[in-house]
Amino acid sequence: MRTTITIDDDVASKLLPLLEKSRGKSKKVINDLLRQALGISPSKRVEIPVFKIGLKPGIDPTSLNKLSEELAVAEDLKRYQG
Repeated sequence: MRTTITIDDDVASKLLPLLEKSRGKSKKVINDLLRQALGISPSKRVEIPVFKIGLKPGIDPTSLNKLSEELAVAEDLKRYQG
Protein backbone atom coordinates (compact mmCIF):
# COMPACT_ATOMS: atom_id res chain seq x y z
CA MET A 1 0.00 0.00 0.00
CA ARG A 2 1.28 3.41 -0.85
CA THR A 3 0.20 6.43 1.19
CA THR A 4 1.40 9.86 2.28
CA ILE A 5 1.47 10.74 5.96
CA THR A 6 2.36 13.86 7.91
CA ILE A 7 4.80 13.17 10.73
CA ASP A 8 4.73 15.45 13.76
CA ASP A 9 7.94 17.33 14.57
CA ASP A 10 8.58 15.45 17.83
CA VAL A 11 8.28 12.10 16.04
CA ALA A 12 10.39 13.29 13.11
CA SER A 13 13.17 14.36 15.46
CA LYS A 14 13.42 10.77 16.75
CA LEU A 15 12.88 9.21 13.33
CA LEU A 16 15.42 11.16 11.27
CA PRO A 17 18.54 9.77 13.01
CA LEU A 18 17.25 6.23 12.41
CA LEU A 19 16.62 7.00 8.75
CA GLU A 20 20.09 8.52 8.35
CA LYS A 21 21.68 5.35 9.76
CA SER A 22 19.64 3.14 7.45
CA ARG A 23 21.23 4.67 4.32
CA GLY A 24 18.21 4.81 2.03
CA LYS A 25 16.17 2.04 3.61
CA SER A 26 13.55 4.34 5.12
CA LYS A 27 10.67 2.12 4.03
CA LYS A 28 12.13 -0.81 5.98
CA VAL A 29 12.80 1.30 9.09
CA ILE A 30 9.28 2.72 9.14
CA ASN A 31 7.66 -0.68 8.50
CA ASP A 32 9.76 -2.26 11.27
CA LEU A 33 8.75 0.48 13.72
CA LEU A 34 5.08 0.10 12.81
CA ARG A 35 5.26 -3.69 13.20
CA GLN A 36 6.85 -3.24 16.62
CA ALA A 37 4.21 -0.72 17.70
CA LEU A 38 1.38 -2.93 16.46
CA GLY A 39 2.80 -6.10 17.98
CA ILE A 40 3.30 -7.80 14.64
CA SER A 41 6.21 -10.19 14.43
CA PRO A 42 8.50 -9.46 11.49
CA SER A 43 7.99 -11.57 8.42
CA LYS A 44 10.62 -14.24 8.03
CA ARG A 45 12.46 -14.41 4.77
CA VAL A 46 12.91 -17.88 3.40
CA GLU A 47 16.05 -18.55 1.43
CA ILE A 48 15.61 -21.20 -1.23
CA PRO A 49 18.80 -22.68 -2.62
CA VAL A 50 19.26 -22.43 -6.35
CA PHE A 51 20.98 -25.23 -8.19
CA LYS A 52 22.33 -24.91 -11.68
CA ILE A 53 21.70 -28.09 -13.56
CA GLY A 54 22.32 -28.66 -17.20
CA LEU A 55 20.34 -30.62 -19.69
CA LYS A 56 21.56 -33.97 -20.89
CA PRO A 57 23.26 -33.99 -24.28
CA GLY A 58 20.76 -34.19 -27.12
CA ILE A 59 17.96 -32.28 -25.34
CA ASP A 60 17.10 -29.02 -27.06
CA PRO A 61 15.78 -26.53 -24.47
CA THR A 62 14.01 -24.55 -27.20
CA SER A 63 11.78 -27.48 -28.12
CA LEU A 64 10.56 -28.60 -24.68
CA ASN A 65 7.03 -27.31 -25.40
CA LYS A 66 7.00 -29.35 -28.59
CA LEU A 67 7.88 -32.49 -26.66
CA SER A 68 5.17 -31.76 -24.09
CA GLU A 69 2.57 -31.31 -26.81
CA GLU A 70 3.64 -34.50 -28.59
CA LEU A 71 3.28 -36.45 -25.34
CA ALA A 72 -0.17 -34.95 -24.70
CA VAL A 73 -1.34 -35.83 -28.22
CA ALA A 74 -0.01 -39.38 -27.86
CA GLU A 75 -1.86 -39.74 -24.53
CA ASP A 76 -5.10 -38.43 -26.07
CA LEU A 77 -4.81 -40.83 -29.02
CA LYS A 78 -4.21 -43.73 -26.68
CA ARG A 79 -7.22 -42.76 -24.55
CA TYR A 80 -9.66 -42.35 -27.48
CA GLN A 81 -8.48 -45.37 -29.50
CA GLY A 82 -8.25 -47.75 -26.74
